[in-house]
Amino acid sequence: MRIAFWPDVEVRKRNSSSLTKLELFVLECATELETFSTAQFEAITGLPSELLHALCRRLIRGGAVVRRDTEYFATSTARQTLERGQTYDAVEGSQSYIYLPDSDEVVALSKQDAKAFSKLDDRGRYIVATVPAPRELAGVKRSDLLEEHIRLGRIRGADSGVVGLTERVTTPDPPLFADGTCLAYQCDAVLRTTHESTELSLMFHSKPSRRSNDQARSEPVHILIQGQTNLGDSWKQLADVLGTTTYRRALWHALTSSTSTPPRVLPTRCSIDTWQLDVDGLSASEVATQQNLASEAALEVVADDCTVSLSMSFRPTDPRAERLFARDKAIAKAQAEGSVNPILRFLDESRPPQPHVPQLTTIDDMLSRVWSLGHFTLAYALTEPTDIPRD
Repeated sequence: MRIAFWPDVEVRKRNSSSLTKLELFVLECATELETFSTAQFEAITGLPSELLHALCRRLIRGGAVVRRDTEYFATSTARQTLERGQTYDAVEGSQSYIYLPDSDEVVALSKQDAKAFSKLDDRGRYIVATVPAPRELAGVKRSDLLEEHIRLGRIRGADSGVVGLTERVTTPDPPLFADGTCLAYQCDAVLRTTHESTELSLMFHSKPSRRSNDQARSEPVHILIQGQTNLGDSWKQLADVLGTTTYRRALWHALTSSTSTPPRVLPTRCSIDTWQLDVDGLSASEVATQQNLASEAALEVVADDCTVSLSMSFRPTDPRAERLFARDKAIAKAQAEGSVNPILRFLDESRPPQPHVPQLTTIDDMLSRVWSLGHFTLAYALTEPTDIPRD
């Protein structure tokens, strides 16, 4: 993942403060009368007309009123400011950001995340490689890119209340990627979404030391990005390929290692990273060659710069598939409990009521399935009653 880290950028932040009673009076007059002059102020209050200019300074900076000579006019936000009883002013401060060139996103970091991210430059342990920067960013300055993202309201992450950069420049402002390269890091990411929120968690792991006598690694760096991101959306789009006909055959091969014709039905999404596929008896038997049907299959969608990890569960759609699923569910439960009792109960429950009707799943079938799944301890436990002579 290509990342540029910009610590402690000098910015102007929105600062809220309560209005005084006189400021509220002036704002109410301007709102109700639409215009309020110094002459009206003096006539109503008996105070010097010049005082009105001082009372309106914060109202002007907060965008509630505008001045024209000796008159003040209420803006569209005046009534909202009056009801809130607060105005906003810009104060100078600092804010740390990361820039993600691959998704053209600027993310505002909390102080805690900025401190954690600064560790990534610790002796270069976290840097995977230096890679080419996007060509379209050649010659672009950091200040220009930041100002554009702030103006368009495209800053992701922490709500820092930044309204712009400071007008005075105390640090050099060279092009973003003057040499045409950018640092790239390897990280694990978890994307969580609900109906109310989206959260992107990034975990950066350090590289092992090259020294043979130094096996220690630096602590992982964890960054949390709140809110929707283009980066997260691109990963969700990668996951969406499981539900398309284009990749149906590739998906089936990943699940079964088979070149047979895949089921016509497409999987359905259960959550952001889990899917479900309906299978009949024939399809279930093919999936069973690779795994327990009661367990989820782990899948990876591989792109040039990332790998998305997903899981696939299965649902039986006919009696044969239901029997195979019940068999594997009993084995999975037996393996988890370390006891053959769930298997014995399954065999007992699946015994036909009529003596002349053959049992579809026998102890030999279960033993063969247990061996194929590699549960050798369970297999030995199943064979124990016949392997050990009893007096």
